[in-house]
Amino acid sequence: MLNIARNTAIDALRSKAYKLEQKIQDIDSDVYHNASQLTVNPSVDHLGLVKVLEKLNKEQRVIIDLAYFKGCTQEEISKVLDIPLGTVKTRMRNAIIQLRNILKQ
Repeated sequence: MLNIARNTAIDALRSKAYKLEQKIQDIDSDVYHNASQLTVNPSVDHLGLVKVLEKLNKEQRVIIDLAYFKGCTQEEISKVLDIPLGTVKTRMRNAIIQLRNILKQ
């Protein structure tokens, strides 16, 4: 269900012809630049996601932020961060596994 909602949101963003530069901010101004300040939609915080995401390392947080909060594909993330696509996939997979373990506790 989550993936259906995510894919629908991505399709909506793309159908409005958003360019990659319009969707993405510099890494320095991402959500986790200052962990004590929340710059994403306040409705996300009430779910407690910020505290859970703070347990990930910076590389994983950036990828999760770009993929799920900004709606980027893995290829777009690879271009923005200037890292290989395989590295993006591995980091995302590891982040999701780590999040799953954190949420099980």
